[in-house]
Amino acid sequence: MISLLLSKIKENCIGQRIKKVAYSEVNNPESDFYFRGFHAFDYGILITMENGYQWHISWKNDHFFGIEEGMYSYNQAFENTIKNWDATQEWESFLDQEIIDIKIQSEDPKRQIFSEGTISFVNGERITILIGEELNIDNTIPKPLKYQKNGEIYVFFDQHLLSKNKQSIAIKQNR
Repeated sequence: MISLLLSKIKENCIGQRIKKVAYSEVNNPESDFYFRGFHAFDYGILITMENGYQWHISWKNDHFFGIEEGMYSYNQAFENTIKNWDATQEWESFLDQEIIDIKIQSEDPKRQIFSEGTISFVNGERITILIGEELNIDNTIPKPLKYQKNGEIYVFFDQHLLSKNKQSIAIKQNR
């Protein structure tokens, strides 16, 4: 049940700081998923808190993105092709900030299918993580960005990019 899981995640994360973040990717082994204001990748994200607690969002064997506690186990179909990256430096401006709230939305609460979540920090900043359709071929965000069960993970640092009133814009890579 997602409500019990959310309670456990909140209990272990609110009042804490993020210590480490790792991204996992299958289709893009070159790590070309860092863009100005957001990141997009296709397998998983693992967040480790300063108290050692870990939680993740990752692609499950049942072909959806799920949310769970601890380190994710590898999907049987991709076990040998998953690449992992330490993304902690990309989250640097949030690492010193205490978490004050976490909200999670689920497409299927019984199966813990993750669709969207927000991490709110004491300084008023937020990070939104959502599952959406893949980036357009020219690295623009699909407009409107819709939930897609088998899409990819988006991490939005710039909340303005989520605005429904904005037109889809080309995002240049930071690297």
